[in-house]
Amino acid sequence: MQNSSRVVSLVAAGFAISFVLVGGGINTAGVFLNGVALDTGWPRSMLSLALSVGAVMAALSMPVVGAAVDRAGVRVPIAAGTALLACGYAITACMREPWHFVAANVFLGAGFGASALLPMTLAISILVPERKALALGIAATGSSAGAFVMASGADRHRALWLARCIPRDGCDRRRGADCHRALGTAARSPASCAGGRAGH
Repeated sequence: MQNSSRVVSLVAAGFAISFVLVGGGINTAGVFLNGVALDTGWPRSMLSLALSVGAVMAALSMPVVGAAVDRAGVRVPIAAGTALLACGYAITACMREPWHFVAANVFLGAGFGASALLPMTLAISILVPERKALALGIAATGSSAGAFVMASGADRHRALWLARCIPRDGCDRRRGADCHRALGTAARSPASCAGGRAGH
């Protein structure tokens, strides 16, 4: 009973890690680039560069994490990765310049690499006595589920923000154009604005 409870807890933890860090973090980071660009006025090229830096840091951290797991087990890399993620998110919350976002992704990329897939996969492979492939499959499902939930939530948020951002008559063209540009939607035509004015 104790071993069964431990296996369930481990697989659930793996699912949660995949859901939050991989699905809700890595897989959907690009969804928010337009919103960040509009809010800050920073070039999208710089924001895309920051995400690329994060991906490179995650890749570079993997061999180091693997060596650390061989020496100390999975707890130390996961703890270190969590600390790196905390630093990255703290920088993101306080960022004022584009390079702050790049710096944040240095920590976030390394933190993802240290605390996400590799330690979780190794822990399940070592500690689950039977049906390892099933356990790994359930844990890995979290990445797809997290991406679905986050992307759907972001899309819902975009719709609500668009409704608040653009006046009901749609005739504040400059403001409406900024909103539509950020959200990737089609702006209302001048004819609709003319009709709105005529209605007044």
